[in-house]
Amino acid sequence: MEIHAIDISMKDDLQELLDSVSYITEFSGYTECKSAEETITNPDLPENGKKENVRLECIYNEFNEMVNFCEYYIDNDTIFLGCFHIKQNEQKKGLGKFILNMYEKKWKMEQKYNRVILNVDIKNWVAIRFWYNNGYNRIIKWVGDKEYSNITYAMLRLEKLL
Repeated sequence: MEIHAIDISMKDDLQELLDSVSYITEFSGYTECKSAEETITNPDLPENGKKENVRLECIYNEFNEMVNFCEYYIDNDTIFLGCFHIKQNEQKKGLGKFILNMYEKKWKMEQKYNRVILNVDIKNWVAIRFWYNNGYNRIIKWVGDKEYSNITYAMLRLEKLL
């Protein structure tokens, strides 16, 4: 397996992967997911962010199926991880941990990044366990609504030093 930069020719593969993880919107507080084409052509940016600092990458398996999508933003020595998805039928097999380790090794070798920051939805217990078990165990911020309900959301901002 190797990491590939995503381009518009991969939009159908990316859409299939995004559709497989669309269940996350049920508890994340998002009402709509961006299409693959929109994700590629108009990636999410932080406030005052620059498009050239965004990376959209993926991994294909031996059957030429996209099994991972990763969107991140580079800011000096920090990676801000926006999306890290494993295709639903490939989850809970150890693939996520394996692929995450690939990215972390790449980030260390490439540019001497020394930390990764990400947001995880509090209602997404599976993701919280995944990130915690992979060393993202320092909470640096809490973001979201102060009251819990079915229509409110909150996220933990987690950090891992590389």
